[in-house]
Amino acid sequence: MNNTSFDKEIEVTLTLARRAAFATELIRDNGIQAISKNDGSPLTQADIVSQAIILSGLQRHFPGDKIIAEEELPARGKDDIYEAASAVLKELGISDAESSLKTRVNYRGNPRGSRTWMIDPIDGTKGYKKGLCYAIAMGLYFDGRPQFGCLASPSFPDANEAGHKSVIAYAGTEVGAFIVESGNERPQRIHVSDFGINSELRIVGSRAHEGKDICNGLVKRIGKGKIMPIDSQAKYLMLACGQADVYVRSADPVYGIGFQWDHCAGQAILEQAGGVVTSLYGHPLHYNPRSVNPMTDLDGLVATNGRCQEAILDLVKDIT
Repeated sequence: MNNTSFDKEIEVTLTLARRAAFATELIRDNGIQAISKNDGSPLTQADIVSQAIILSGLQRHFPGDKIIAEEELPARGKDDIYEAASAVLKELGISDAESSLKTRVNYRGNPRGSRTWMIDPIDGTKGYKKGLCYAIAMGLYFDGRPQFGCLASPSFPDANEAGHKSVIAYAGTEVGAFIVESGNERPQRIHVSDFGINSELRIVGSRAHEGKDICNGLVKRIGKGKIMPIDSQAKYLMLACGQADVYVRSADPVYGIGFQWDHCAGQAILEQAGGVVTSLYGHPLHYNPRSVNPMTDLDGLVATNGRCQEAILDLVKDIT
């Protein structure tokens, strides 16, 4: 399949990202309601609202595509949080929100579609609840790899570490990677840093997994470096913008490196910005558009600006 422009994907996902980010920030300002899912992770009305907005848009514009997404609402569920989500959607102008909520959230597209959207309506829900960085992720997979990604991050760190800004990034194969900052609608091309192994590397790791992470071991092995904990696929965006150089994480015994929707959009953006993503031992990430299970076939993940990838892989082998 040849698609080297992604004009429609860019237009649609930017619109959906703005709508979803507006809704999630509105909810964060007005009060988050949360319950625990079966795996113990939190589900908020913002997760439901964001997914309803995104999947409704994908259904309208890309009805032939397949979708896998993080959230799925049962026929009968937590009425309070569903009512809260419906109320927000009504406020945003969706009059039939209450009756259509589960249909919107549970839409999965064409099961025989040759392209698969991988959607995380709020990546980093724990951080979102705490007022920290999170991402809204839309990745598009086909022909054996992530081909397009769009990430909204309403609390993305400023490069000078003086605060946060709201950004949306997107990238497509043979298109490049771009970022749009709030208040400046003109897309700016982004590229990874050129730092090598002898530089003072900036290493991002997850707050949620820092107890199991290998960032500290890597810094000790290098002898220098700075660890920057941050939630969500914003880590990929930090590398893509040149604000960080390395992202490493080990695999969890149960959840591996997470789910496909935790990586698809971020990987597409980072690679188009010049970066590289592999397992701890240099293998590619394997996506399966027919699965919604965790990615447990990898030992971990190493993402870098590309220049220091081989050196980091060699060091990681020594500490794992």
